[in-house]
Amino acid sequence: MNILIYFLFNWVIILIGRGFSILVKKILNKDIALDTVKIFNHHLFFMYPLLGLFIIGNISFIGNFFIPVDNILFKILFLFLILINLSEKINISNIRLFITNTFIIPLLLFFSTYSVNLAQDAGLYQLNSQLWIKSSRTVIGLSNLHSRYGYSSISEYIGANFWLESNFILLHFSSLIFITFFFTFLVNNLYSSSNNFLKYSSISIIFMGIFDNFGFGGGRNGFIDIDSVMKQDTAFAILFFYGSISMINLIINQEFSLLNIFYVSLIILFSIQFRIFGFVMLIIFLYYLFLSILDGLRLSHIFIYLSPAALLLTAWTIKNIMISGCMVYPVELTCLDSLYWYEIGYATAESNDLRIFHMAYGVGDNIFLWFEDWMQKSTNINAVKNFIVTFLVIILFKRIYFKNTYKGKFINKYFIIYGYVAVAFLLWFLSAPSTRFGIGIYLLSICLIYLDIERYHARYKISKFLLNSTMIFMVFLSIFMLNRSESYQILLNNPLSQKQLISKSVSYKPNTLGWGVTPTEGSSCWINIDCIPVEKKIDSRDGFYRSFFIEG
Repeated sequence: MNILIYFLFNWVIILIGRGFSILVKKILNKDIALDTVKIFNHHLFFMYPLLGLFIIGNISFIGNFFIPVDNILFKILFLFLILINLSEKINISNIRLFITNTFIIPLLLFFSTYSVNLAQDAGLYQLNSQLWIKSSRTVIGLSNLHSRYGYSSISEYIGANFWLESNFILLHFSSLIFITFFFTFLVNNLYSSSNNFLKYSSISIIFMGIFDNFGFGGGRNGFIDIDSVMKQDTAFAILFFYGSISMINLIINQEFSLLNIFYVSLIILFSIQFRIFGFVMLIIFLYYLFLSILDGLRLSHIFIYLSPAALLLTAWTIKNIMISGCMVYPVELTCLDSLYWYEIGYATAESNDLRIFHMAYGVGDNIFLWFEDWMQKSTNINAVKNFIVTFLVIILFKRIYFKNTYKGKFINKYFIIYGYVAVAFLLWFLSAPSTRFGIGIYLLSICLIYLDIERYHARYKISKFLLNSTMIFMVFLSIFMLNRSESYQILLNNPLSQKQLISKSVSYKPNTLGWGVTPTEGSSCWINIDCIPVEKKIDSRDGFYRSFFIEG
């Protein structure tokens, strides 16, 4: 039953993304073969799942200003987007890629379901955050109940639509959509793209995925992971990687168009909505806009194509202010001290806790002592060692397999691209340098090995059949090894088992200092929106058809 639900869920998301695209096509009165349109060398059809989640999340957060997400109007709207697909026949240009990307890759990833569990943060705040979204309009001062509510990721607005009563298995399936997209992107670059940078970068990423299972500490070199349910590290990493590598490819191939600007802006927005580190992508995006203007694109037209993302980002900022009192939480400089639901220094305290927990570098600290301390953490040092080994092996492969036939000067735009990745690493070290937060940068760094691939030619000839066969085997091996071995053990022992993800039962006691209750033991509330992690003075008010919460 789970596998049927899984494939049905995948196609619902695909059809929502496709339905929205058809709707936009009709509004713009464009006569194009929608499914085969290429965006960044990637068929639009294979972007529909990502687009579907983007649409679900943004419709939910906009609508939540006015009504709870549990309202039937959301379901009617999503059903409408699905039914629009009846107006246009699906156009598949490559049946092998279609089967691989919509059946084989999702099937291989489905096996992770057998061993996946809810993350600790699910019980700490994320499930309750979704319950607030499901049951209430946007709540003013919600972060006063729990500081983590201030992050208010788009993943929570997406997930709030996918509760199967007490079973949260669909939340895992929505995470797998990002990983499926990641591998379809790599596969498409291998078999349907003449772009050597994307092709050999994808081969390197696949090698990285295989090497991820070996090395110091048992492995881990910065490759993606299948997260526990409710974590969003891999989803963000994939968005960051995809958006960055797409912009880099556009820059080195001098492909400037308004359509590219439109889609890149949406990817950056989606990344920011997952994690504020997504703002880093604006560095390379501004450079791309600068080059686009030099290439002849009119500034007024660029503004028009940027306006959808800009309007959504403005609405997202308003939502942030309502929930936390900050435009970008937990950045104190963006917080509005005049708001009565915000207490000065609240965001700074949360930011400091985050930086201390993840051992961030502080400006002015002895960098050598800090690095020594940071490397004492096994997950950090093992990932760095394994990444360096992986990086060197891929460079060695490039040196052996290719020959440099170009002796010209180094191209200036390469400096900008290398500089972008260096700045991304720097900001990661200054904020939250946990390996799981840096996956997108690790992936991007591997791709930079082939930034100058057009200067090289292969030394050896390999038959196309042998190369394709080897690569598809490596892709499947990488996906197979991404799943935990426990998943296959459970599959072999009990293949018909029906995995259910159920929240823990928790007892509560009254908050003697004010509104709500607290857990009898620990600080995880699980599913109870009247629960706060620790006793504190909370004042609850109602006004403007919504709830207010004020601390102190």
